[in-house]
Amino acid sequence: MSVKRLRSFLITTGLLLATLLCSVSAQAFILEETTGERTNLLDHVGDGRWTVVLISRLDCVSCEEQKPGLHAFHEKYNDHLARVVVVSQDGLENRPEIVESIEKQGHSYKSLIGLTDVFHGQFLKFTGNKFRASPTFLIFDSSGNYYTSTFGILNLEELAQFMASNG
Repeated sequence: MSVKRLRSFLITTGLLLATLLCSVSAQAFILEETTGERTNLLDHVGDGRWTVVLISRLDCVSCEEQKPGLHAFHEKYNDHLARVVVVSQDGLENRPEIVESIEKQGHSYKSLIGLTDVFHGQFLKFTGNKFRASPTFLIFDSSGNYYTSTFGILNLEELAQFMASNG
């Protein structure tokens, strides 16, 4: 094989691999709506707003304590700076309890349900890190690109200031 053909082969292979990797991350978080319809987390990020994704559990006290603040954050910034999406890690088998909790709390942010059997693998592929604990937050920039993840309680006003100063 000539050097020219080898280089062409390597470039083509590299482009194919890059396309494959992009399609893997684009499918990284398949979730369900509370209505039972499948959705992709990436369908809920971008459009000129930052996105704060809380991965929670119904039995996570810290998660439940942070939800009123997330609701207020979403109400304050949803139309121009940032939105909130909550992903319940409780699984599809607990959909009735998840929906009941959403209705009881009356929050306005998007709520989705993680697929228990694939959640940890999706998280690892998407972030490059193992899932540690709830509450965990994924942050996406205003273009919909994954920015970072963290676990624990967030200072939402500091986060809003950061987002406002970083477009």
